Amino acid sequence: MVIYRLQHISLLALCALALSLACGSPLKASSVVNITRASTPGSDKAAEFIDFFMGEELRSKAQWESLQPLLHKNKAWLKEADAAFTNGRSKIKAGLTEFENFELDKAIDNFNAALSLFERHVEAITDYQEVSELLLVLGATHIFRGEEELGYERLIQALTLATDIQPDPAIFNPRMRNLFDQARDEVADNPNASMLIKSTPGYAKIFVDGKFMGVSPQSLKKVKVGRHFIRIEKDGYRPWGKIYRVRKDRKNEILANLEAFNKYDAFDSLCEEFVLSSQYAPENLQGSVSKLGEALKANFLLASIVEADGNTVNLKTSLWNVAAGKELKSAKTTFSKGRSAHYQKEIEEFYEANFNEELTSPQEETEVFALNETSYGGAPTCMGIRCDVLQRNVFITGLALGAATVVSGLVLNYLAYQDNLDYRNQVQISQQAQDLRTSGERKAIIGDVLWAFGSASILTGLGVYFFWQPPAYDEGNPEEQSNRSKAYPTLSLGLQGKW
Repeated sequence: MVIYRLQHISLLALCALALSLACGSPLKASSVVNITRASTPGSDKAAEFIDFFMGEELRSKAQWESLQPLLHKNKAWLKEADAAFTNGRSKIKAGLTEFENFELDKAIDNFNAALSLFERHVEAITDYQEVSELLLVLGATHIFRGEEELGYERLIQALTLATDIQPDPAIFNPRMRNLFDQARDEVADNPNASMLIKSTPGYAKIFVDGKFMGVSPQSLKKVKVGRHFIRIEKDGYRPWGKIYRVRKDRKNEILANLEAFNKYDAFDSLCEEFVLSSQYAPENLQGSVSKLGEALKANFLLASIVEADGNTVNLKTSLWNVAAGKELKSAKTTFSKGRSAHYQKEIEEFYEANFNEELTSPQEETEVFALNETSYGGAPTCMGIRCDVLQRNVFITGLALGAATVVSGLVLNYLAYQDNLDYRNQVQISQQAQDLRTSGERKAIIGDVLWAFGSASILTGLGVYFFWQPPAYDEGNPEEQSNRSKAYPTLSLGLQGKW
């Protein structure tokens, strides 16, 4: 019965996948990469500010998946951190159970182990509230065990990391709550200190406890004395992280050496080619965009070029459909240099006025599906998808669905055969023999149905692939043929993108 249910669930899932493909639904949202480049001396720092706030607009407003350049293609470095965080969360769960059972020594061991796992991967932390809550419960456990000074220090660390955190009433008794209030007042009264942050290469984004603080090299004047989580980011480089204790009466200085991602040099060359084409060779711009989009594996590209003229920033941003090699929207603006909040306001207004509608309500011609040959202007469609893409979808789905169901059917038939052998070795009138017979018959019927359905799926996929001839592209349109040859030099059956 368990095998029957598992096979039934897998069959339904595979059928749903086939129906999704056949009806032309996108398998994932389109992806857009934000690229910002400085084109004149003195514009690098402004470009980094613009890049950050443009990326924030995309992540908060665009309906498409926003990807950071090269980061989404170099995720191997995150595997160790993800495994550590998963292990840390399991230790937190175990520690909370031990706390409830008054096994305080074991609880503290688990909480400290979890904290160590998070702190060894500062560059990959995105949820600082999670770490702050861990510090808070660790402090409460120390206090409960009678180690008030050590527990109070953990409360200070938690509140320095996230000033708005609140204690759990189920854990904090009145005494602990009083110490928490005292720690919160102390953190609020802590003096500020300055901290100089530099990076190699320069002009990287600085985050302190998850908050954007500027672009390196940067002297931060108002950083609370205490323990902080520092992260440095720059497009094309692996994020850098460190826990740093800021002190009042000493020189606080950090130098971050960033490690370039694989294929950074090629990415940097393509970005430079794009900038030069935009400025001096517009006839090469379409080719530059196509190569850049292919290297980043993105459907759309939001590219900005920044020029600095004294105290003035000139910004030109364009949105490109990479597959079609087509510029969908272009806009310019000019504003004066200023602080971080000034850049934020200018970019918010610029994005809202020029790109928000394009990136939230794409036109039909900008729709991109998950397969690597996607929408193309002028291409014939079948059920809302390009006919050749639909043909390949049916072929792949037919083979995958058919193979899975045929194997499932053969497994059930084999199990039915085993039941039949066991049935023959039993006393025929016994209840056990009757149960084996019933079970074997059920498995045999289901196995035959799955085997037949799988065979039909495979034959359907092969028939569509070899005997259905989709409508051809307009051979008389040289521009379309040129665009297609640039965008899709080879035919691939593989799926790309993030599921």
